Amino acid sequence: MSHHDQIDSVSKSKFPDGHALVIAISAYKEVSPLPPEITNDARAITAVLTAPEYCGYDPKNVTLLLDEQATLEAIRRELGFLANRASSADTVCI
Repeated sequence: MSHHDQIDSVSKSKFPDGHALVIAISAYKEVSPLPPEITNDARAITAVLTAPEYCGYDPKNVTLLLDEQATLEAIRRELGFLANRASSADTVCI
């Protein structure tokens, strides 16, 4: 298989049983804010995971928590949802 064929094969992969929880915090109250690239990267990761031409995760199986959304309660809640909907045969990304 050529390098091009390998890339083409990977780009057509689909993960309908893929699940993800993406968390990024750049706006801290106690310290100076971090660069916007922190949350931009999280958005980009979410986009790649849900893009049909890349990972193909079902968007309803991908949760993005940014800054003030990423509370301890929200993270625990979303981890619980993730544990309940994913099976041992699924792909999970946190």
